[in-house]
Amino acid sequence: MATGTYKQVSSLEQHISSERDYVRSLCADYSKETSDLERYVLTLAGVIWSWCIANSTAVGIKVLFFLPVFTTALFGLRALGVYRIRKKAVGYLSRLPKSKNVLPALVWETNGSKDETLRETTAIAFWLILQLTTILVGVASLIMLP
Repeated sequence: MATGTYKQVSSLEQHISSERDYVRSLCADYSKETSDLERYVLTLAGVIWSWCIANSTAVGIKVLFFLPVFTTALFGLRALGVYRIRKKAVGYLSRLPKSKNVLPALVWETNGSKDETLRETTAIAFWLILQLTTILVGVASLIMLP
């Protein structure tokens, strides 16, 4: 009977360990997706504005200067969704039972999560500044272009 109990405990620890690895990989994927969204939205705004400047004499071009306002909002909403699901994953990680063989000081959930506030603050600042910039560039095009 003791052997069967040991196998159950070992199996449970293996399951928790594999669950922790899986959720950590999800968190890494979510972080990469957020970074990709930031890079894509900056590139897209730059491409749109460059094209608009190159074609600034075309009829109705002033309206297209506002296109990055909408793309930034859409990408920002997607980043918010990714952030929320990532936050749930991190919360789930912190609730998983800790391994008996690892000191709590050596677990990411104990130490790494302290930097989350800085990450959140810089992400909010990035999206707000970018959204404000896209609005200002659109307004500037209305004022400055003939």
